[in-house]
Amino acid sequence: MSFGQGPRPHITYVSSKPPGIFTRIGAILVAAVLAVIGFMFSFVIFAVAIALGVVLWGFLWWKMRKVRKQMEQDPRFQEFRRAAARNGASPHNDGDVLEGEVLREVWEKDDRRT
Repeated sequence: MSFGQGPRPHITYVSSKPPGIFTRIGAILVAAVLAVIGFMFSFVIFAVAIALGVVLWGFLWWKMRKVRKQMEQDPRFQEFRRAAARNGASPHNDGDVLEGEVLREVWEKDDRRT
């Protein structure tokens, strides 16, 4: 028994002449239709993503609204607000608060460099 010897496949050679005008027009039309369909699907996907984002934002806003109401009724939060008002700080202060460290290297004039 020998491997590799069996019926030979039938090979068809394709002519190498360039495609005609109708083939080119057909390819352009198919490409345009596929591009339009791709844009339609992408617009639908973006619309669904935006709608889900708006629904999620609304849900979180609604839940936080309840939490804010509970927080306003908490005596500890009311005391914090009174203490902040006594110190002159507003709880809704729009001022800038800068925190951090500044490192600065000072070069002294060296007489050797002149």
